[in-house]
Amino acid sequence: MPLSESSDTKKYKTEAEEKWGRTEAYKEYEEKTAGYSEGKRNDAAEGIDRIMAELSFCMKNGKAPDSDEAQGLVKKLQCHISEKFL
Repeated sequence: MPLSESSDTKKYKTEAEEKWGRTEAYKEYEEKTAGYSEGKRNDAAEGIDRIMAELSFCMKNGKAPDSDEAQGLVKKLQCHISEKFL
């Protein structure tokens, strides 16, 4: 099920609004994503899912969090979030 359609997503959105809804970063996120189509939201969510799968594979193969591989994936995730959501 795409992230945009899950009931968990609605729960997480409500939680995020309660915790960070008044922050400048949250307002920036809201402005950037206001016009996103369902397809664009799904694309962004699927990108996160792919990177998280890569991180999981890295962890399962014994890579330390501070390894070059793991840190490269962390950077990849940061870039993806910044590009798609901020």
